[in-house]
Amino acid sequence: MNKSPISFAKLLENTIAFDNHPDDEDLYVPSPPPPSTPSPIIVETPSFHNLPAKPSAQPTFKIFSQNARRSNVTTHAILNVASTLTPPADLILIQEPYFGKIGVNSQMAQGNPITDVLGTPKHKDWQAILPQSTSLSVLPDVMFYIPTTRAKWTFQIRSDIVSTSCLFCMEVKSDSDSFFVFNVYNDVDNGACDLLASLNTVPIRSVFLGDFNLHHPVWSSDDNLDKHSPNSDRLVELFAQNGYSILNEHGLETFFTYRYNPSAERNELYTSTLDLAWSSNGMLREVFSFTVAHHLANGSDHYPCILELQYSPSDHKAGYRFTEDRYEEWSRAFTLELSRRPTIPDHIDDLDTLSTSISNLQSAAISASEQTCLRRSKRARQALWYDNKVKTALADMRKALRKLKLYPSQHNALRYHVARKQFKFQVMVLK
Repeated sequence: MNKSPISFAKLLENTIAFDNHPDDEDLYVPSPPPPSTPSPIIVETPSFHNLPAKPSAQPTFKIFSQNARRSNVTTHAILNVASTLTPPADLILIQEPYFGKIGVNSQMAQGNPITDVLGTPKHKDWQAILPQSTSLSVLPDVMFYIPTTRAKWTFQIRSDIVSTSCLFCMEVKSDSDSFFVFNVYNDVDNGACDLLASLNTVPIRSVFLGDFNLHHPVWSSDDNLDKHSPNSDRLVELFAQNGYSILNEHGLETFFTYRYNPSAERNELYTSTLDLAWSSNGMLREVFSFTVAHHLANGSDHYPCILELQYSPSDHKAGYRFTEDRYEEWSRAFTLELSRRPTIPDHIDDLDTLSTSISNLQSAAISASEQTCLRRSKRARQALWYDNKVKTALADMRKALRKLKLYPSQHNALRYHVARKQFKFQVMVLK
């Protein structure tokens, strides 16, 4: 869609390093005390675990999770960054996604009144999955993106378990097994964690990822323990009693901002650990790695988190694609495979010889087809508009962020903010 030129100077009006308004993680509203007999989630073992040693095999399922700050540009960046990983992500979880105007009604040229098209950013290789309650009056706090083409996996929304604006469950299924992924956004009222505690049952093979907005000695650095709250204690107790393991490295930051510190009377770089990943005992042995991807920063004040699972479904053939341009190659492969098998006689007089000859022909044809005509599984790729200009702006923004982390100052914070605006400008112009 053609758009009128956008002034870069316009985007920089009233620019400051970061918003002066505090984010959710800067606020704490105490929740009422829990009921005396809270409904437990499924109990496995009354212990608390750490991430086990990394398996020797390679991961087969990759989950990409990040808070998008309700930014259209950041959500587009997440979709394309997740698509350019090697291998690409298999499932994307977004907290605070963008939901709003993404276009206008295509019928407006026929004299109908112009109406806005509402939704989430689109990508040809990803399908958006939103909670059932989503509307302009009930904005989603969590959502999934699933690949539009997938050979090994199927995805099913499990609204029978939970499907709210802040807690959303997806079942990942293969021919042989399945597991469950919970997308979590816990607001200042502790809504998601209270809802989690009220669930009657959670499948044994489950992982939880998202923005929990809580601080606790289990995952937070000492600098953040002044925000340690009873809500975080209840969360740790809930997961520990039900045999869940936290996958985060202690103290490794997932959130950053440059803001004014009243006690020090100066601006400082503030970091904390808000985005968490938890695994049930039933899934822990299949966890390959959990990474906070600082190098994949893309405009949000939260870093991407990547969970890799060593989850191997049963073999699934992608099928064959027979075309005229592959015929000669297939014929050569078939002739070669046939020559490696016993010669088929010109005249067949008995059933045993007939059966053997048919088997040899079939195996040679299948082998030749697998070599030359096997349909390749499609993987997610970056959008066509996501070109070198956007990639350069993204690289400049990441470079400015690295410098801000090394040398926190108002000047470097402003440079990062300008670089982020430049990245937004490039996306808005090309998208």
